[in-house]
Amino acid sequence: RRDLSVSPRDFEEQLAYLQQEGYESITLNDLALHLTRGKPLPPKPIILTFDDGYANAYTEAFPLLQQYGFAGTFFVISEPVDAGDPNFLS
Repeated sequence: RRDLSVSPRDFEEQLAYLQQEGYESITLNDLALHLTRGKPLPPKPIILTFDDGYANAYTEAFPLLQQYGFAGTFFVISEPVDAGDPNFLS
């Protein structure tokens, strides 16, 4: 759905803003270690998530994450993958 996503250009602008403002991405594991063991987090932590496993999350978002030095967490649902839908990661 278009209302639940952003264009690659807008996403790149958002990543540039986050980087410029000093935000640092953390993983869900980093958050769990912080909550359970007190592992320190950076001053401005963020978690970037991508839902449902759409292929363009890998082909378009992942290179931008790498370019700006951010990590992302990708949640892949199995039904479209099992069905061989080319719009989803496999």
